[in-house]
Amino acid sequence: MTSMKDRRQDARTEPTAHPSAAASELDASRLAMVRDVKRMSIEQRLDLFERLQRDAAWARGARRVR
Repeated sequence: MTSMKDRRQDARTEPTAHPSAAASELDASRLAMVRDVKRMSIEQRLDLFERLQRDAAWARGARRVR
């Protein structure tokens, strides 16, 4: 039989386990992206940078639709 102290500890540790799992997935995807970029040539990296810059400019100028 579990005591109330053990139940409270379990309740506190459970929610914190989920964000760390999400963070590790995010870290894995970032690492994969970095690896992909490292394999790119300089020209490909410049093209990627220009595309990202255009997307950011579009996003700044876009209006939100409700």
